[in-house]
Amino acid sequence: MKKYIIGFYRKCDLLTMFSICTAFLGLMLALASHYTIAIVCLMICGICDAFDGKLARKYKYSKKQQIYGQQLDSLSDAFCFGAFPALLTCLLSNKISTYFIATIYLLCGIVRLAYFNMLASDDNTKPKGFIGIPITTVAITYPIFFLLLRFINFELIPKVLPFILLLQAISFIINIKIPKYDFTKIISKILNKYVINYILFPMILIVLGNIFFASNYTNFQGIINE
Repeated sequence: MKKYIIGFYRKCDLLTMFSICTAFLGLMLALASHYTIAIVCLMICGICDAFDGKLARKYKYSKKQQIYGQQLDSLSDAFCFGAFPALLTCLLSNKISTYFIATIYLLCGIVRLAYFNMLASDDNTKPKGFIGIPITTVAITYPIFFLLLRFINFELIPKVLPFILLLQAISFIINIKIPKYDFTKIISKILNKYVINYILFPMILIVLGNIFFASNYTNFQGIINE
């Protein structure tokens, strides 16, 4: 049967595509100065990445579908956890030094992804664990530091986050072996009913309150200027 469009659209692929769309939405929100919601988008990308591989392993697929899924996941990682945090940091800290750090971060992330794509192509060189820190960990470390600094002192964000990004970049390419963990199990333990009810839900209410307040404040300022 002739296919009218190229590519594969399995459940795991759709989840990866959703992650890409979420990263793009987060970038657009960051451009509109909705940084907290952009950070939430980055966290959602991390959750999607944690489960798309597990979803893919639940079913049997052809060799072509498996290779396609790996390539799609790698390209998604480059955008969601490479370009997105780099651009977000540049928007938060509009300095030449930050642009330089963001460039280094992006290059380190791409180098890491290319290196592991090379290893994946040869069964004999596949590492049993991680070498360095996975690029997807930025979806955990970046939001943690952002939210802490946001509640401590928002003015510290443009000063501290570029250095966090630089340390993250170094961790991508450092040649240290790290045991491989099942991040889906770790996330499921972290995101228990107590965390969801007493931390995430109030945080969502705060974010929605910030959006409502910001939009009303903008409209109010517009009325005054008229």
